[in-house]
Amino acid sequence: MNKIFFCDIDDTLIGEKKIISKKNLLSINKWIEDNNIFVLATGRGIVAIENFIKNYDFAKYYIACNGAIILDKINNKLLHNDYISKDIVKLLYDYGVKNNILVYIHSMKTTKTHIIDEDIYEVTYVVNEPFEKIKLDKIREFVSLHKEVQITHDYYNQYKKYHLFDINLKGNSKGLAIKRLLEYLGINKLDSFAVGNGNNDISMNNYVNKMFAVENACEELKEIVFKTVASSNEDGVSEAINDVMGEENERNR
Repeated sequence: MNKIFFCDIDDTLIGEKKIISKKNLLSINKWIEDNNIFVLATGRGIVAIENFIKNYDFAKYYIACNGAIILDKINNKLLHNDYISKDIVKLLYDYGVKNNILVYIHSMKTTKTHIIDEDIYEVTYVVNEPFEKIKLDKIREFVSLHKEVQITHDYYNQYKKYHLFDINLKGNSKGLAIKRLLEYLGINKLDSFAVGNGNNDISMNNYVNKMFAVENACEELKEIVFKTVASSNEDGVSEAINDVMGEENERNR
């Protein structure tokens, strides 16, 4: 086991076409062939990850729901799971319905737009254009009233023209999930790398050796990363992986 690379999915690994480009896939496969690990680190739930990756075989570990779930696919072992209380889930859901917000409820087994009797790891609000800024501010204010939860991802999708809020139990982030997974695998921080685009990816910067941002990333992320690579539409993930592998090859010459 050598190095580990953490990769966001939406607007990072995939762009407007919503597919993994041949160039990105080629670099991922070469990374794995060199005895490295590739991890999907996303705000998506487990079901959405499984649907996305069903035609591929490169990710053996998932960081899902912005770190509220860590799954070891090799051993079918849940390494971390932190769900929101049912009372809070209902409050969040009811607020969304009342204010004409599209609400997604993420459990371990499914993603629904209605309340289900399962442990819920994430509640997602999607506000489609046109919308007024005051509506977004009211969402932030409402969530802040509930101290058990936090907005982990507050993001405008420039391709599909909507604003997204992922809400998770406090104490979870992609960064903390990386820390937990590195400890589980016994991998040194110096051997870890990541790439992302959103403000939910900022926390990863604190727990990896080098963090990359795709060109279409939010400014807050681009300001702190090691390097900004090409956009999600132009194979930025491939560039980031090749940057790491090129540096390692130079070091080992």
